[in-house]
Amino acid sequence: GEMACFLGAVFNVVIFSVWTAVFTVPRWNEDVYQPIINDKFYPSVPWAWASYLLYGLMVGLHSLSFWKSVYKLGTVPTAVSKGAQQAGCFIFAHIFFCHIDDKECIDNNHGSGVWSRMQKGVACLMCCLGVVVYALGKRRGAPAGEE
Repeated sequence: GEMACFLGAVFNVVIFSVWTAVFTVPRWNEDVYQPIINDKFYPSVPWAWASYLLYGLMVGLHSLSFWKSVYKLGTVPTAVSKGAQQAGCFIFAHIFFCHIDDKECIDNNHGSGVWSRMQKGVACLMCCLGVVVYALGKRRGAPAGEE
């Protein structure tokens, strides 16, 4: 369990670092720096770095809270929570930001084909379906930790 998690995390760090070194660093100016400078609202490299560091901290806290939830609540309630959270990302992005940026609309995934227009909606439905399956699939009366 714990060793598998650790090795999975190490694998993810290695893959992300290789991607960053091979793809992002050579394109740093056009893919990272220029979009910050070209921002029409608030172009600030220090603000971008502070935001990125805060984002990293939040990702760490989010991961920690996930594993604490698994430990305290069990896998089924945590999985139900994660599925609802994922579906909520699609739904709330559509509700609050679709009128500002059409890329946040649930029927827009950067393409004009039928599948491009369906991807976010299908993903949201799959998350909701996963929540229902996990919630209904939990064994009734199972002792804690044997769900």
